[in-house]
Amino acid sequence: MRDWVLGRYRVTVQEVAPEPKSTVVIAPESYVVTVVVEGLVTTPGGSGLEGVVTLGPLCPVQQLGVPCPDRVYSATLVVLDTDGVEVARVTSGGDGWYRVAVAPGEYTLVPQTPSGVPLPFAGSIEVVVVDGVYSVVDVAYDSGIR
Repeated sequence: MRDWVLGRYRVTVQEVAPEPKSTVVIAPESYVVTVVVEGLVTTPGGSGLEGVVTLGPLCPVQQLGVPCPDRVYSATLVVLDTDGVEVARVTSGGDGWYRVAVAPGEYTLVPQTPSGVPLPFAGSIEVVVVDGVYSVVDVAYDSGIR
C-alpha cells in the first residue's frame, strides 16, 4: 500500500490486481487498481507531523522485471523550531509509521543516523504545520547500496 498527499487529500493505492508476474504477459487493460481518496481530517487544536519512514535501495543491482522495493524502517526523527531548538522527538514503529504532535509553525524534521555509522542517511526536511492538520511527511533513508 502506498499513499500520497495531494493538496488537502490523501490518495492511497490499496490494491493492484492481478499481481504482476515476470513469467506472464498481462495486458495493461486487464489491471484493476483500487484507490481511496480521503480529505485530510482536521482536528481543532490538534496538529503535527505523520508519515512513513523507508529505507532503500536494498538491491546492489536492480534488474528489469525483478522488483526490489524499499522497506519500512524504524528511525528516530527530531523536530527543530526555527531557532534550532528541539521541540519533539519520535521513533517510527516497526511498520515505519510515525506521528508527533507539534503546534502550528515552521520546523525542520531531522532524521537521525544510527550512532557511529554514516549510513543509512536521510536529509533534513523543512515543514510547515497548519492548525488542525497532521501534515504528511514521508522520510526516505538512503541505504548507500549502489
